[in-house]
Amino acid sequence: MTTDTTWNQYIDATARIREANNALARLTADTLTAQYDGAAAYLVLNEDESADFMGLVSVLDAEGACLFAFGDDTATLPPLPPGSLLADAWGSRDPAKPWTVCTAIQGLYQMGAIFDRLPLDRLPLASDSSTAAEEHHCLLLSTVIFMMIFPSATSGTWALTWLDHQYPRGVRHHRHVCHVFPRGAGDADTRQDGLGDRRS
Repeated sequence: MTTDTTWNQYIDATARIREANNALARLTADTLTAQYDGAAAYLVLNEDESADFMGLVSVLDAEGACLFAFGDDTATLPPLPPGSLLADAWGSRDPAKPWTVCTAIQGLYQMGAIFDRLPLDRLPLASDSSTAAEEHHCLLLSTVIFMMIFPSATSGTWALTWLDHQYPRGVRHHRHVCHVFPRGAGDADTRQDGLGDRRS
């Protein structure tokens, strides 16, 4: 009898996926932060489950003001600062082109990553429904924003609801993409802590 894989090989493979996705989440968040000189706080996303696609909506600052709205094929994000090492990490791809960010987010999504819901109630300037809406997801772009939204995490209270074995596919910059599985595999998605309600 032969097998295509063993349990240990599967565990090793998912660990490598986790590490790769950790790096991609950090790269995406750090790049947007650098492009906007630290002002970028949220990458707003819109899930289309019927098309199995996570689209890009906007980049917002900490109060919800729109720094960039996706959708205009001729518009580009700001360039990285001269000499930034982040540019090397993207290889031949240009992070100023929205499609580069789109490809990165879609890669995470296809590997089963779960994104936060956009905390619209904490964004007083997010009044334009085309760039920020209650149903939108987001990628938090800095640890500072995380601490502003979830101050109880400093005492560990909130952090206890995010144990890796409970929510292994959650995506946050400070926590990165932890233990990401292909879609349809891994943990059940029952969300009561502000995470998205994606179904496997």
